[in-house]
Amino acid sequence: MNFEVETKYTLDEYKKFNQVVLDIIYSGRKRKIIIIIVCMLTIVGLVAFKMYSSAVIAFIVYAALFYLEKKGNNKAINDAWESNELMKNAVYHYKFSEDKVEATSPKGLEILEYDKMYRLIETDTNFYMMIAKNVGFIILKANMTKEQIEFVRGLEKK
Repeated sequence: MNFEVETKYTLDEYKKFNQVVLDIIYSGRKRKIIIIIVCMLTIVGLVAFKMYSSAVIAFIVYAALFYLEKKGNNKAINDAWESNELMKNAVYHYKFSEDKVEATSPKGLEILEYDKMYRLIETDTNFYMMIAKNVGFIILKANMTKEQIEFVRGLEKK
């Protein structure tokens, strides 16, 4: 199947891409769950030993650490976005064929043969065709037909 589709890279799409990379590729969700469990067990243990003030302090410290970590991630993503003039609000034009996708952008032409794709990630709104662990194409499903979506889904099996 041959078809073409465009994606405008926005800060919102870039943030979603980075969150998916952290959560899926780098197991960010699992780490967060483990950290939350450890924090909760610590607080429950302190309460069980009637160390209420220590439990409150632990809760405040854990909450502050989660907030600072999230804020730090957002700052890093925003800084990366602002520093990359070629990506900011760029329109990527993807030309799909049976064995490859050609991506034309302000950076030039990139060709990804499907058998060289690192990974294909699908979310409710996007496909992320990963070239490497933290590099990939953002493809908006809203700009695709049902047949095109099914074609891209099938690429994971190639």
